[in-house]
Amino acid sequence: MELRLFFRLSFDAVAVAAAVGIVPLLFMAELPSPMVWWSMVFVACGAALFRYRLCRWISLTLAFFLWGTLCAGRLCDSIEHYAGQRAVVEGYVVSASLHLDRQAAGKIFYVDSVNGRPLSLTERLSLSLAFPMGTESIREQMQAGQRWRLSVDFRPVHSRLNEGGYDRQRGAMANGQPLIGRIKSAERLDDSPSFRQRLISRALEITAGLEYRDVLMALAFGERELMSKENRQRFMKTGTAHLMAISGLHVVFAGAFGAIGARGVQLLLPCRFIEPRFPLLVGWCTAAVYVWLAGANPPAARTLCAMSVYLALRLGGFHWSSWQIWLRCMAFLLVLDPMMAISDSFWLSCLAVAGLIFWFQCFPLAEKGGRFSFIGGWLSAQIAMMVLLLPLQFLLFHGLSLSSLFGNAVAIPVVSWLAVPLILCGLITLGVPAISSVFWWLADRSISFMMAALGYLEFGWIEVSTYGVVLSFLGWGVAVAWRFGLWHSCPYSLSVTLFLFFLPCWQNQSERWRVDMLDVGHGLAVVIRQRNEAVIYDTGQRWGETSMAEREIIPFLRWHGLKLVGIILSHQHADHSGGLEELRREYPDAWLKSSVNGLGEPCKQNEQWRWGILAFQSLWPVRLTDSAGNAESCVVRVDDGRFGILLTGDLEREQEQLLIAQYGSVLSSTLLQVPHHGSKTSSTAALLLAAQPQVAMASAAKFNPWRLPAKSVVTRYRQAGINWYSTSEEGQLSALFYHDNYHLFTLRAHIMPRWYHASFGSLHHNE
Repeated sequence: MELRLFFRLSFDAVAVAAAVGIVPLLFMAELPSPMVWWSMVFVACGAALFRYRLCRWISLTLAFFLWGTLCAGRLCDSIEHYAGQRAVVEGYVVSASLHLDRQAAGKIFYVDSVNGRPLSLTERLSLSLAFPMGTESIREQMQAGQRWRLSVDFRPVHSRLNEGGYDRQRGAMANGQPLIGRIKSAERLDDSPSFRQRLISRALEITAGLEYRDVLMALAFGERELMSKENRQRFMKTGTAHLMAISGLHVVFAGAFGAIGARGVQLLLPCRFIEPRFPLLVGWCTAAVYVWLAGANPPAARTLCAMSVYLALRLGGFHWSSWQIWLRCMAFLLVLDPMMAISDSFWLSCLAVAGLIFWFQCFPLAEKGGRFSFIGGWLSAQIAMMVLLLPLQFLLFHGLSLSSLFGNAVAIPVVSWLAVPLILCGLITLGVPAISSVFWWLADRSISFMMAALGYLEFGWIEVSTYGVVLSFLGWGVAVAWRFGLWHSCPYSLSVTLFLFFLPCWQNQSERWRVDMLDVGHGLAVVIRQRNEAVIYDTGQRWGETSMAEREIIPFLRWHGLKLVGIILSHQHADHSGGLEELRREYPDAWLKSSVNGLGEPCKQNEQWRWGILAFQSLWPVRLTDSAGNAESCVVRVDDGRFGILLTGDLEREQEQLLIAQYGSVLSSTLLQVPHHGSKTSSTAALLLAAQPQVAMASAAKFNPWRLPAKSVVTRYRQAGINWYSTSEEGQLSALFYHDNYHLFTLRAHIMPRWYHASFGSLHHNE
């Protein structure tokens, strides 16, 4: 019997209304204003008065939309309310302490009191803590569950925004952690850590010395901060990275482990004590404990929610189809937390389950497969995941592991049938170290075997560009066409659709060339490209084991399918040359020009060369040097005969004057890369007069300690009638040049305008 709710609408209609109403949060450029929001409230109420089901469904859809935008708006309001303030907050630490120096610097802190005022449940904050120099000892003392009083400066999360890069701002909003608290002082109020923290500390002691302790901690507690860069790369290249987070697969196997154990206990009991529901309940409880051990991370919590629905259906005797369970669970989660609509992991989970349901309904296995039926089902599921999740795989990871089928064939059985059960046994016996250490050692050996096998499968990783993302949807198209026999019923329509899919690959770029100033924080990276080739001016900064080249530049080049043919290094400061090593390793055939003796080809006065339609002219320095600083920045002018850009590096005031004296009007350019990130020591009025740019492009980090770009410099450009753009506010800046005009786009405003990409917080600290 169909259950009806909300004015005689079925559960499925309500679920569809929830999805249709909340999912637009993923694409909206801005949230509705208060006037528009209240107008929609009246429209929703008016539509509910009609007796037609469609009108009532529209009313309900609008209600869910209003609920989603209300939650998003409250999140944005909290950012604007706290950003820029200093406050004393109280709460407890969420992130576990892993007792290692190379642990990630940030910690999550749950705030329930601000300046002595208790916060209501809807006002409470989940704060990401930052530890400036001098406060590192506070981070080392913090353990999960402890209560602290902190003096913090609130800052909004601000993401570097580039095509192909990770969207940190969206991730923070999805997790409900849009604020950063920079610690000024701290006082511990409660010294006792949580039970989970004590388990982690005990497990770390017992596993000390094991080869793959980092992987064991990831599988046991979902703590991946310990994982080495080499292991992360191996998992990514073999398509097995999903196994290193406690996700749905692990939770299901943990539940199965508990259910099988309960069933084994029942075999020892008299028949009158055997209850069919007992294994189900024990399995669910085991899964719930495992989710708790993982810190209730979103993928694990979503799986537990789905298992709860399944348990309720089994115990209540209800029958829902697979699609009904999927749709209703997804809708329930979206209504519970509308910010899941912008979560990558949410869509990975939902589309993975939908893909499996679709695949096995379209291509069902034989009812009697004999002893190979299980293997056939597993292989079919792996093929389904590889084909149907390609679009999301390409969008999120910009690549595909061709060896993932073989990698998962090794990793899934080892992790699910050996490592996870052994880890659970190790956790259960933590109170008896002699026994627990045996289980942990066996789990470590199983991981060692898996890693050795995966070492032979790292060859299969391939990068894809935007064209690859478009073509990846062919997997769904072929599956649908095959399932519904569209090859025979409408071959012409399919042919046209196929042509449209391949059309982007045949189209030529309309622009002749383009310039992309990437958002690399405090540093510089300018990509000049024509056709499918690129030259880069400066390589961003470096820190620790990584650099901006690895995080932003190389993903951008891969996303656009560009081959790097040349590198120009302005000078040797770390914020300009930090990514050189990675770029030369990734593109060994690219030429290098710099103002340093012995570092590539010379970049100094009177050096000229051509690349396609573009002419390059090096204007500074006068001579090469053994150590190039700001004063020796390699200044290059690039033009196509009509439009041009002047690249200045970190040139200072004195060198600007010498440059103007020698070249004068030769400096005239359409675009000007603002010298030295907008410092007061550069960008003299004389330079602006000589260059006469229409657009100034500054590369700077928001909230940088040097307060760049300086307000006086920005004012000077604007008073000269020059359009000012900064990566600190706009993200990636892109100028496209045509035969007779050019257009400038920014990622925040034009390329990917989203409400969660707003540049929260002011730059008053620059004044």
